[in-house]
Amino acid sequence: MCITEPEGTPQPKLRRVEELQFTERDAQLFLTGNHSRLFDKLGSHVCVSGSNGATVEPVFGCFFSLWAPGAQAVYVVGCFNKWQLVNGMSLSHKACGIWSVFIPGVAAGTLYKYRIVSSSGETVEKSDPMAFEGEAIRDEGRLYPPASKVADLGVFHWRDSHRRAGKATETTQSRRCRPMAVYEVHLGSF
Repeated sequence: MCITEPEGTPQPKLRRVEELQFTERDAQLFLTGNHSRLFDKLGSHVCVSGSNGATVEPVFGCFFSLWAPGAQAVYVVGCFNKWQLVNGMSLSHKACGIWSVFIPGVAAGTLYKYRIVSSSGETVEKSDPMAFEGEAIRDEGRLYPPASKVADLGVFHWRDSHRRAGKATETTQSRRCRPMAVYEVHLGSF
């Protein structure tokens, strides 16, 4: 499924590409294992580029970022480039192994994968490990990974207002008196 925004569609407040790029501080936190907001930096993020007020027209699209430290090259493929390698879809490399690119015109709901060329020259396609959404798999026997889906987190609507309204009227004492279930699961058992 490839989705593009029709002309004149009102856009929610989008983050700027500059906010999503990996900075030296991000690299330092990441390499020491102390980056607590990697979901804000890696994966795909609907955003805007090039807008500085009245002088430059904003360009809407998607910022892709992936950690692939041993790769020779990383590309983004999807329905926006007919799943083919195209100039401009190559991710640029940072010293800490982060690859990133901004692709104009890619909207929420668009399917994509990363095509990675390893240090040995082998090419593989991978789903985004930091994706917020993925392709629904209907064929259990397929041998290729499912595609990731660009998600716009700014337009998610919670549907639990009736539950939250009830919680607002509860007191701390009434919450303590209710029964609670705690589940412990050892994933290695499955």
